[in-house]
Formats: sequence, structure tokens, C-alpha cells
Amino acid sequence: MKKLLCLLLLCAVALTLLACPETPSTPANEFDAAKLMSTFANKIETTVKLTYVTNYKVDVVRPGADASGMDSFKRDVVATAVVEMDLGTDLYIKVSKTRQDKLVDESAIKSEEIMYKQGDKYYYQTTSSTAVEVTDPATKLAEIFETATYEQIGGLTLDALLYNAADKEYELKVIALSDTFLTSELADPTYSEAPNGGLKVDYKPDYIGYRTDGGWSDFSNANGPAANVEILTNDKGYVTSMKETYNEASLVFNIMSNPPTVTITGERSFTASYGEAITKADSVELGASKAVYEQASGGTFAVMTCPMGQYSNMSPVENGGALAMGNIIAIKVTPNEGYEIAKVAVNGNTTPMIDPAQAGDLYCFQVAPGNNTIEVIFRVINPDAGIVT
Repeated sequence: MKKLLCLLLLCAVALTLLACPETPSTPANEFDAAKLMSTFANKIETTVKLTYVTNYKVDVVRPGADASGMDSFKRDVVATAVVEMDLGTDLYIKVSKTRQDKLVDESAIKSEEIMYKQGDKYYYQTTSSTAVEVTDPATKLAEIFETATYEQIGGLTLDALLYNAADKEYELKVIALSDTFLTSELADPTYSEAPNGGLKVDYKPDYIGYRTDGGWSDFSNANGPAANVEILTNDKGYVTSMKETYNEASLVFNIMSNPPTVTITGERSFTASYGEAITKADSVELGASKAVYEQASGGTFAVMTCPMGQYSNMSPVENGGALAMGNIIAIKVTPNEGYEIAKVAVNGNTTPMIDPAQAGDLYCFQVAPGNNTIEVIFRVINPDAGIVT
């Protein structure tokens, strides 16, 4: 009887074990992405050295029609922005950028901008402007970073530096899409462990964003993902690299018969390091000043320059001609018969240093760093009605 009872007990235990489902668990050797992301920092408060590179082409075709009129929409852009920032107590940012659209520019255009702290105040300066005080340095730093890295294919914000553990929030913010998407509508990224103990994210979006005249438009590839994106972080969640490679993402613009198809190829990427020492500057070199203008219809004008107050020592300046900081630009405007002066401006400034009536009918402006864009507009006098148009 005892043997029989023991046998029945053993059978009952065996049946119980078979009936109970196995408790799921992560094997010891399997990577737990959620656990790692739960330890990530929620803020960066250290130095950042970052290089952002864009290298992309935009092509336009019109099947069954001539697409030559679409050339202005084509792009072949190569741009590099080198950034040094301090996101700690004393905010700082310096950006050095070179950019060339090979379809437009003969050579790369170089520029720099900086925000720095001096005493208890912050200042902002570019290669084309002298320093001005900044009243909201945190907002200004974020603005500089965003505008300096901006391209029609997308730029960076400070969100790009920290991987967000929330579901696909990083992908939504960093992959430039229109504001019509929710995170639930995005493709799912895959996670693995990065060599440095951080996170490796592979993401294949169905759409990428491109800035058109009407705002952000969403481009796709009918045969697969619109791009391949790889993101690497360190063990704090700081993003050390991001690379987005475009898979001939395209969009048909139904704005005319034989609608044009716009296609994007190329890539954009950045690499970043954190916590390294940086040497903070308090200025950038001002760019060479030059005159930029085109003659207007309805009259003519001559551009001259001279040292301040030395009107008898003027030199003519051709379009593209060099100007010296500290000098003035003097513009002599001559309307044709039946026309009068409607506007004279330099870099949008329509207020000359002194009244032209007291300066021999000269419109005088102080030379600014970089381009001094001169605009003169004439308007027709209507003698019959006694008014101008």
C-alpha cells in the first residue's frame, strides 16, 4: 500500500509540473535592451565634440515630359559642421561649417559662429557679424546647433545626442518627418549590444523627410525601407554615432500633368564624443567684406567707399569688390526720367547714417563683415494722375 501511495504521489507531481507553464526569463547570455535603456541618463551636462556630415543628391524626372525646368530643385550637397559645446554650467558652442552645392557653388562656402560667456554675460558672433549680447543662452545654443546643421534632408537638434528609452521617440524626433506621424506608426527598430557596453540600434524607416517649398514632405521606397539607420550609444545613452543612408526614397508631386518625381540618394551622419576638454574661444575671424549688388531697372546707381568722413577720397566698388571694415559705403542713385527712388538698402537696412540731402545725395552705410548686399529699387512716376506706382 505504501509503495502504491508513493507511486501515485510521484505521478501527481509529474502531472503538476507538466501542467504548469514555464516562467519566461531572459537567458543569462541574451542581451536585455530594455534593462540597459532603463539606466540611461536623461540629460547631458558635459562637453560635446561633434562632426556632422551630409552628402546627398536630389534628382527630378518627369516621365513623358521635359524636366529641364526642374533643375532649380536638384541638389548635390556636401556639407560638414564641426561643433564644440559645453552643456554644463557655463554654456558654450562654436560651429565651423563648410558647405557646397556642386550644382550651384564653384567652391565650398566656409562660415563660423560662436556663443561664449564673458564675465556674467553671454555673447554671439559670426564670421559676418560682430558680437551681440545674448539674453537667453540656453535657447540660443539650441538654435545655433539646429540652424548650423540644417539641410533640406534634415538637421540635428539636441535631442539627437541622447537616446530616449521611450518607444521610438528618438526615431520620431531625429529622422526628419512631417508632423503627421505617431510613434506607433513607425517601423520597429532592432537592438543589440554595442562594443563599448552601449546600445546599437538598427532602424529601417518606411519614410524619410525632405524640406520642400510647402514644408516637410515624406518620401518612401516602394521596394523596401526608405533608408537604413544605424545608431550607437555609450553606456549612458549618449549617442556616439548616427548614420542614415537613403535608399532612393522618392515622391511624386502631382502639381501638373506628367508630374515630376523627386528622388533622394546619399547619406548624413554624425560622430560625437563627450566629456573631453575643449578650448573655449571668445571670437571667430570676421569674413572678408565685399559689395554685392545688381543694377535695377528704372535708373542707375554707383557704389563707392571711403574712410569715415573723407567723402573727397572715394573709390568706386564693383559688384564683388572688397570693402574695408571701418569704412563706409556711399551709394549715388540716379533715376531715369519718369522714375523716382523707392528704396535704397544695405543688408536690409534702409536707414542711412545721415540724411542724403545733407551728404550730397549720397546714401551712406557702415561697412559690415561679409557680404554687404546693396538693393536699389525705382518706381514709375505717373504724371497724368500726379501719383507714383
